[in-house]
Amino acid sequence: MAKGGGSGGGEPIPLSRFGALVAQLESVVASARQKPPDALLCFDLLSELSSAIDEAPKETIQLWQRKCEDALQSLLVLGARRPVRRLASSAMGRIIEKGDAISVYSRAGTLQGWLVDMKRAEPMACAGAAQCLGEIYRLFGRKITAGLIETSSIVARLMKYHEDFVRQDALLLLENALEGSGGGGAAAAYLEAFRIIMRGGVSDKSFIVRVAAARCLKAFANIGGPGLGMTDLDTSMTSCVKGLEDTISSVRDSFAEALGAILALSVNPDAQVMKGGKKQSAPAKKFEDGVQKHLILPFVKAHGANAKKLRIGLALSWVFFLQVPSEFKDVLDNTVVAALSHSSAHVRVEAALTLRALAEVDPTCVGGLVSYGVTTLHALRETVSFDKGKNLNLELDLLHGQATVLAALVAISPKLLLGYPARLPKSVLELSKKMLNGFSRNPVAAIAEREAGWLLLASLLASMPKEELEDQVFDVLLLWAAPFTGNPESYLRHIQDWASELRVLSVAIEALTAFIRSFVYPIITTVDGGILLNPVLAYLGGALSLISSLSSKQVPNVKSALDLFTTRTLMAYKSLSNPVVYKSEHQQMLQLCSSPFRDSFEDELRAFDGGFDGFLPCVWDDEINSFPQARSLLGDLTTSTDMSYTASVALSLGCIHRRLFHYDTLAL
Repeated sequence: MAKGGGSGGGEPIPLSRFGALVAQLESVVASARQKPPDALLCFDLLSELSSAIDEAPKETIQLWQRKCEDALQSLLVLGARRPVRRLASSAMGRIIEKGDAISVYSRAGTLQGWLVDMKRAEPMACAGAAQCLGEIYRLFGRKITAGLIETSSIVARLMKYHEDFVRQDALLLLENALEGSGGGGAAAAYLEAFRIIMRGGVSDKSFIVRVAAARCLKAFANIGGPGLGMTDLDTSMTSCVKGLEDTISSVRDSFAEALGAILALSVNPDAQVMKGGKKQSAPAKKFEDGVQKHLILPFVKAHGANAKKLRIGLALSWVFFLQVPSEFKDVLDNTVVAALSHSSAHVRVEAALTLRALAEVDPTCVGGLVSYGVTTLHALRETVSFDKGKNLNLELDLLHGQATVLAALVAISPKLLLGYPARLPKSVLELSKKMLNGFSRNPVAAIAEREAGWLLLASLLASMPKEELEDQVFDVLLLWAAPFTGNPESYLRHIQDWASELRVLSVAIEALTAFIRSFVYPIITTVDGGILLNPVLAYLGGALSLISSLSSKQVPNVKSALDLFTTRTLMAYKSLSNPVVYKSEHQQMLQLCSSPFRDSFEDELRAFDGGFDGFLPCVWDDEINSFPQARSLLGDLTTSTDMSYTASVALSLGCIHRRLFHYDTLAL
């Protein structure tokens, strides 16, 4: 058997495969004083060494353990690249784990000493030593908790490096030290670690450092937040919510995980750790308002360009909050799901948007939620036919809430990585047709059913590929015949609640707009524009007739609803790319534009005080705006000097005349 060189005149060490690789590693390190080691050579050598560690018996590992540890540390402090640092650190931990574990104390002390003594070492060398020390903490952290204070000081010094990868590895060391110690170290060490994370890590200019800081916060939550009080937990959750607005998706995801974990800890005092690693003997004050403050309110207030990203981040936080501890999984049912039957339509829509964001985070739940929604709506249709009084109102609110959720899920399904259930388009379309054609004889229930039916149809048409519905396009087109054809006076004569009926018609026009964009707009190449265009123009003409008829009647308390219906009708006309096809309606449209009505211009004034809820957000839009309108500035507008009136006329007339000029030019 070949023999390796002994030390101090002792017996030679048997040269096994593992020993031969250690000897090669020593040779590489020794020659590195003249020439930096080749990265690929080191990577291959360490890969073989890792394989040899698995195969070698414990006795062989122990024979070569000290030599191997010294060679690995020397390689790391020479300044190896990240893949080499990772393999070397992993090998160090596995050798100690499989060999003589007593060396963990000396090796951790040696690495700490090197990091302390080297005031301004080469960045890759510091990163390598930090990564190796972190691996030792990950595997043996509970044995070396006495070194946590020194480790926190080392991390603080490394955070001053200009190179972001050094700061990243410093925080990864801190994360491993926190997780490995399990909350059993000195309180001063944890307080210093928390200070490092909050003062520099969460706001670092490098996104990889911010991700590492978020992971440290999650690690704090996983070990019970040792040494942290309620103020510290609240501060960390506030920072996490702010992190959800980051421009980098990986940063947002990391802070979402941290927020969920910290919130779960804050409402579960039994899991919190006090100073010295002891569990709390008396229940601490729970964060009863934690969910409201750090999840619900930020979700409701989310607006602007990053609203969708923030809502998805908060939804992801919900997922992690429900994972730990398990007893809080019913929070979702008690809050979001319960809100679907709230008396306020705005609350129901926000609850639906919450579930939509949850589905975007976890696409696997979409199929179950869709099936549940369809089944529930079928059951509610039967129920509302017989209920009366307060119970009927509750059922109707739930009907609207469930329909809104289903519409939101339909909207995002085609964009999910897993796709959408094959039966989804047909099942939702059939449900929508039943609600529109077979609604209840109770006029109050009928309005709710029809609104839900149009809502589902609009989402389906706006979101699904048109190929899914092409075989039923004419059946779908007939759905608008009842409200928008025939004598408007005869239709309106049977209406008891004008405002509610206009709300239903507004959703119907939204659905028609979606139909135009999916089926009609692509085929408009001539004046006649295809076989689908004429029925659409007839329906839009019927809508204009209804508007004119209602405007002439001066019906009280319907102005806001009529303005919404008017706006939606004009937007439907705008979705037709060729204004020449509705040239006969231009005069009537100009008359409408010459009358004051509320439009989207008012929404720009939403920041002023005295606000009240505006129009409901559209749950199938990609960018959802949700904000109040200002009562003091946006009351009913009746004079021709109103800003809204002026803007409406200018915008509408400008669009029409520009289009006519464009097409007249083309004709010439």
